[in-house]
Amino acid sequence: MAELYTEVVKANVFRRGAEVLRRGRAQLEEGAQTITVYGLSTGASVDTARLFSQEGVFCSDLRFMPQFDDDTEDPKARELKDKIEELEKQIEVKELQIELWKANGNFSERTSQPVSEVQDYIEKLAGRLETLNKDILKSRRELEELNKQLDKVNDRSAEPVMVADVVAPTAGDYDFELKYFENAAGWNPVYEVHSDGESDLELRMRAKIYQNTLADWKDTEISLFTGNPTSAGSLPDLLSVFLDIRKPAPRIMAKSSGMARMAVAEEAVCCDEAAPAMMGAAPMANMVRMTTMEAEVSEDQTSTEYVLPGKRDVLKSGDNTADIRSYKIPAQYKIITVPALDPSAYLVAVVKPSDLPVTTEISPSVYYKDIYTGKIWLDPDLTREEIEITLGKEERISVKREQTARKTSTALLKAQRIVEYGYETRVSNNSSADAEVVIKDQVPVSQNKDITVDVLEISGAELAKESGLLTKTVKVPAGGTEVFRIGYKVAGPKDKQISEERRRVSSQKFCPECGSVMECGKCPSCGYNA
Repeated sequence: MAELYTEVVKANVFRRGAEVLRRGRAQLEEGAQTITVYGLSTGASVDTARLFSQEGVFCSDLRFMPQFDDDTEDPKARELKDKIEELEKQIEVKELQIELWKANGNFSERTSQPVSEVQDYIEKLAGRLETLNKDILKSRRELEELNKQLDKVNDRSAEPVMVADVVAPTAGDYDFELKYFENAAGWNPVYEVHSDGESDLELRMRAKIYQNTLADWKDTEISLFTGNPTSAGSLPDLLSVFLDIRKPAPRIMAKSSGMARMAVAEEAVCCDEAAPAMMGAAPMANMVRMTTMEAEVSEDQTSTEYVLPGKRDVLKSGDNTADIRSYKIPAQYKIITVPALDPSAYLVAVVKPSDLPVTTEISPSVYYKDIYTGKIWLDPDLTREEIEITLGKEERISVKREQTARKTSTALLKAQRIVEYGYETRVSNNSSADAEVVIKDQVPVSQNKDITVDVLEISGAELAKESGLLTKTVKVPAGGTEVFRIGYKVAGPKDKQISEERRRVSSQKFCPECGSVMECGKCPSCGYNA
């Protein structure tokens, strides 16, 4: 029976799974014969396996089977087991010899032993024990290597083989190709945000390729496809939608005496100046980040293909990273602080959602001036005009927010409790250059007609009435400090507690009559005009 051994030469890798192409050469006789094709992995879908050869070679039957059945053992595995057993016996014998040499070296109860023999035994004992220990160590290393080889052979023995009945026109060497779908492979996109704080933001798309086929793919052409093969999907069944009156579930509101604090994001350290060069060190050339060549992009109606340049090794049981492409995104850079939640200032890149090349949420790593500052959550929400991408903390700006007033009074005629709040935020610039800092704060917004909020002071900040958010840009001179003050009163029923709920206000406006999305202040469904 002829044997055909194949190697991976190309792989079309999908998000889950890969179409693998293997090639090999087999020596055939003239006429009909059977060949055994090796190379299928345990993760291969044998239903998809196809065999190709040169013109004139015909195949009459294909079948798949394990390399060895339950009653047959791989000869290579048997050979390795015999070697392992022999080595284990050798180690056992040498360990016994060591014990005997040590036991015979005790002359305390043997008074008739000549002194010369005792002295000779003692002098040679250390060398003999050292030699035996070295032999045992060598044997154990050989044993470890043999066990690794046995594991590989056992893994290979579990892989299926293809058996094909073929007819060759003449005797000779013939080239074959084996194609199949591999389940134990795939890739995931990963993203990086790079910025120098001045020019366009750069969003880099990379790929983490994996395959768990127990064998490395060496010198392989790799193409990455978005999604999965279209043949694996099916048209969804559109079901009818029935409407009914929903009974609202009871809503439990948390009670708190102040605004909740948000967890601080990953801390990042940004350096203004490079560390001084080491004394006596040779000057270094300008270094730039090394990246692999970007992929060639091809798009069709169902997916996008990224053809990676050249050939590469895709190692088993690990992530193999490749650069796919990069995007330049226009950005404005601002220093922003939200002192009500975090007494820090952040350097932020402000971009438009429409400029982002992604439509789903991603979690990119952020690099500011080639320094890793952490991971962020990026949501390309097209309903928002701008998206703020945090690059890291701005350590040159210090922020301190304090409560300056809290007065409680009662309006007897209205049976109301009135609480007046005052806050002061001090923004200090510790650098040698002037800085603009955007302060974001807030006043609460009432959602109940029995609760009123009166704004007393906002230091000239811009107030968004629907959300209560305050925005103020202050110019802080080098070494200077700017003060931002807000004050407001909250009046409500004195016999009831007021709860707080922090949530995002949608940029979309909804019709109060039918609930549809408003367009230009008018409801397209019921005609309500705001």
